[in-house]
Amino acid sequence: IQAAETLGHYAEWLGIRASDIRRMNNMVFRQPVIIGERLELDFSKVNKQTFEQERREFHRDLQSDYFRNWRIRETEEHGITRGDFLVNLARERSVPMWLFRQYNPDIDAGRIQIGQVVVFPVVERVEI
Repeated sequence: IQAAETLGHYAEWLGIRASDIRRMNNMVFRQPVIIGERLELDFSKVNKQTFEQERREFHRDLQSDYFRNWRIRETEEHGITRGDFLVNLARERSVPMWLFRQYNPDIDAGRIQIGQVVVFPVVERVEI
């Protein structure tokens, strides 16, 4: 699972219902998907190539929309301290998690440790 993806996205790309994906993966209703986790998927209605094409287009559009309004000026390192949550740190910096993940591909957001150093892009609004 990549940042910004939901079971609804997977269901749409696969041509099935989200409840089917939940059932296949023993998930309860409203159980969140976790970035980096793997799901069992049903490719009976679309092939993997079509699924991946839809997925790539989603991420391309997501990034295009973001970069219409924001640009990366530089990067900064941040040492994790007690109480830090990556989602909150990213939100405070106007950095979506998919962009954070591009700068920190080896970071497991669910297992950060105090003292661990992460990189954030420093973004600024594009003047239109």
